[in-house]
Amino acid sequence: MLAEAAGVKITLRSTAELQRRTDIPLLLGSAGKIRRDTGWEPQIPFRQTLADLFA
Repeated sequence: MLAEAAGVKITLRSTAELQRRTDIPLLLGSAGKIRRDTGWEPQIPFRQTLADLFA
């Protein structure tokens, strides 16, 4: 999404010899618990946050 905001195309590549045994292959975040426990909802869409960051 950040590349899209920047107007560029990127290709992601992984190089096995540059990876460490401690690297996490896939890391995903979720706001599910904080939403469930507090009722919190974001006020600014993530795509807008990225556009603002790029700007």
